[in-house]
Amino acid sequence: MKRRDFLKLSAFSAASSLALTSCVNASIPIEAPVQMPEDHPVDSELLYASACGFCGGGCGIVVRNVAGRARKIEGNPEHPVNRGTLCARGQAGLQLLYNIDRIQGPLRRLGDKGTGVFNKVDWNLALQEAANNLGTAAGRGAGSVLFLSGRGDGQTALLADKFAKALGGPGLVYLPPFGEASAVVRQANRAVYGIDGPVYYDLADADYVLSFGADLFGSGSASVLYDRAYGAMRQGRPGRRGRLVQIEPRMSLTGANADRWLSPNPGTEGALALGIANAILAANPQINVGGLTAADISAWKGALQNYSPDNVARITGLPASQISQLAQDFANARPGLAVAGGPALGHGNGLSTQVAVNILNLLAGNVGQPGGVRPAPQLGLSDQLQAVPPSFRDLQTVFDNMRSGKVAALLLYEANPAYTLPFLNASEALGKVPFILSFNNFVDDSTAYADLVLPDHTYLESWDTRVPTLSADQAVLTVQQPAVNPMYDTRGTADVILALAKTIGGAAAQALPWGTINDVLNNVADQIQKANRGSVKGGSAAEVWQMVVQHGGWWDNPPAPTPLAPDRQATVSALRFDAPRFEGDATAYPMLLQVYESPVFGEWRGASVPWLQELPDQMTTAIWCSWAELNPQTAAQMGLQQGDPVTVATPRGQVSVPVFLNPGLRPDVVAMPTGQGHANYTRYAAKRGVNPLTLLAPSVEAGAGGFAYAATRAKVSRSSAAERLIEFEGNSSRLPGRAFFE
Repeated sequence: MKRRDFLKLSAFSAASSLALTSCVNASIPIEAPVQMPEDHPVDSELLYASACGFCGGGCGIVVRNVAGRARKIEGNPEHPVNRGTLCARGQAGLQLLYNIDRIQGPLRRLGDKGTGVFNKVDWNLALQEAANNLGTAAGRGAGSVLFLSGRGDGQTALLADKFAKALGGPGLVYLPPFGEASAVVRQANRAVYGIDGPVYYDLADADYVLSFGADLFGSGSASVLYDRAYGAMRQGRPGRRGRLVQIEPRMSLTGANADRWLSPNPGTEGALALGIANAILAANPQINVGGLTAADISAWKGALQNYSPDNVARITGLPASQISQLAQDFANARPGLAVAGGPALGHGNGLSTQVAVNILNLLAGNVGQPGGVRPAPQLGLSDQLQAVPPSFRDLQTVFDNMRSGKVAALLLYEANPAYTLPFLNASEALGKVPFILSFNNFVDDSTAYADLVLPDHTYLESWDTRVPTLSADQAVLTVQQPAVNPMYDTRGTADVILALAKTIGGAAAQALPWGTINDVLNNVADQIQKANRGSVKGGSAAEVWQMVVQHGGWWDNPPAPTPLAPDRQATVSALRFDAPRFEGDATAYPMLLQVYESPVFGEWRGASVPWLQELPDQMTTAIWCSWAELNPQTAAQMGLQQGDPVTVATPRGQVSVPVFLNPGLRPDVVAMPTGQGHANYTRYAAKRGVNPLTLLAPSVEAGAGGFAYAATRAKVSRSSAAERLIEFEGNSSRLPGRAFFE
């Protein structure tokens, strides 16, 4: 029997001695690494179904516990999001749990803000001090308490939202990855589909996919979900193999898996989509789209009349014949599917780009159909949170309030704005807040500014729920249960918030009447039991919850899809192309900077994990360093070779890094990944590489107020010094061993 088959059998058989357990066996002590010899025989082994907490994907995991220690993390075969698969970050979660630089108990600031110097403090004293400061801050009036979170789903986030509102704040302020164009996507979906929220792209049943900048497989919280769907699209239908065309300035991991890769002028992806729509309507004058009238189609034709393939060719730099061929291939596919994301939405015209791409799906008639666009399934339970991120314009106001002294107390939960939001001068804003409380479990760039740290358990040590960012055809609630006992003197943030609310009293205590996270989860169990549907039903609430925990969550078929209800007037008015605008003089800064989310590290969190530092980047094989990518043609004109040091400068700053020659990059673009360049964040990440986010201008997308992160000009010049480029090529002289460990 294969090991994976054994895991499936042992994990999900109620009769098995290794059946998934619903609580940690407290009689099994945690073994310190020095007390656990390698290959030591053990007589106890347990498997725990839980939730991965490395990103917002909400994947289900199975954690193998041997004699009290977590030994292996794999995907949960039953979970609808990942079906047993798991990305490298998910498997590396063990090194968050056992990281030597984890905060091991409460800390009080000892040095100046930002220095990261703390001393230990007793939990009772720390809780009382935190409650006193938060109560005083709340007394200053509405908006004086602010809660920033890198997580926007689940019970802990819900409690944080209630707590912040009870203290007079705006509730939980969710900080998603910098490239997530949530405001743009939501507004475009409302206008074109009549759907107030995200949508799922059904790759598995599509025949032809046009991806305008969306790196579906390389970055983002739904990459595992779309990886599986893409595998089904390519190989899961005998005799029927779907095709993918990727349109972007830098070849992403998705681009590397595509049948064709096209690179129009940056910021003109929306014009290309309009040109394809124009060509489809011209070739199909009697086209019939469900939910739309002949008058609607006529209005579209009028709005698109200036976007013939010849006109769009002049805008995009692509041949008119190529644009016509894309339109023909897309129209002939049954079904064709168009998606947008990444840098295509990172310009000042992002909203019109997303609207144009959405229009292609209407023309394909795929909305609500197999192989098309579907509303993201809704859970249908009360007391669940899927926070909507603020627009970038609103986020600017948040940090302006911090700098002006309007925020008296700030709480941080899995958020690191000092690293992720340097273009909003977040470090300066943190320095202006009188009291900062961090629940983070590492002294990261932002926790270094905290006055008190009440460290959270890792997700392998605590109870919670997760609501996946996207799921394919079922609404999903993933249950996170502890797979090991807490290693250190940490406490679950949910329990700490409940204790603080009780101590502060008043509105906070009334809004959060529960004693512990277990009381909160009892409410969830009651709701699932009363729903009496989905993957687990029947029996008492306790029996239902036991099964939910053993299977790793609860999933339910969604209700009937909402009928298509587009805003016709808004859609027609948005069918236009606005030329992109860039910060910086074109003469002084002749290139464009593309900062992209690292498939290895994500935006920032993965840099603390040595396994991930050691994992070669899929497109460059680089490890343990930062780099700037240039087209070989551009590098040759500058006399640069692989690994030469260069300075990348924008109107906002400059950094020095080694150069990587990437033929899958436009000659007028320089690209850099996120993840490295931390001032504080464990021995593995601190002072390693550079943070490219410091180079970005705080440009606002015009239509929905999103972040135009792809709109910054740059220049590249030879540098006298930079960290060397470390590539995984089997050459020991190029590996980080001597440089890192000497």
